[in-house]
Amino acid sequence: MADYHDKAVGILTVVMTSRKFRMYELLFKKIKEIYPDFNPHMMMADYEAAMRKGLVKAFPDMRLLGCR
Repeated sequence: MADYHDKAVGILTVVMTSRKFRMYELLFKKIKEIYPDFNPHMMMADYEAAMRKGLVKAFPDMRLLGCR
């Protein structure tokens, strides 16, 4: 999701066969490869440990918020 004119807009949906850290690591690496200028300063994610670890590794300067 991204903020666009004060509205939340979906920008990416991924169907995955695994929710392990390595899969997220590969996913975020591919996103950065396709969109090299994508450098979010904030993201919101649930508390799935593997995904959060992957996000922090891929985007170390980003502020990661939790959601319920």
